[in-house]
Amino acid sequence: MSQEDQDITSKIERLEAFEERTGVRIEALYAYVDQFDHVTLNGEIHPREGLSLKQTVELVLDVYDHHGRLLNTSSKVFLQDSFYGFKSFSLVACYVGKEAVRLRLYPR
Repeated sequence: MSQEDQDITSKIERLEAFEERTGVRIEALYAYVDQFDHVTLNGEIHPREGLSLKQTVELVLDVYDHHGRLLNTSSKVFLQDSFYGFKSFSLVACYVGKEAVRLRLYPR
């Protein structure tokens, strides 16, 4: 991370009911806007119980502006068969940094 990066972790909105329904916990979250106005969100995904996922899970990042418009979305799939313990992840939404006022993160 460069000195020009801006921490926007406080703008993350988690949908914990979705986490419960899919059997995961999302932790260690950090979000920032880089010098190119890309929003990057880093974190970890854990099973709520045990060491493996109960199903394949897609983690989605939606980025909204102050009008509530969806500016960009990014997602990553965690396959049930290749998951063990936890996984770290990084999701990037390009060219929306200056407009980003809400980051919604949820599994599906």
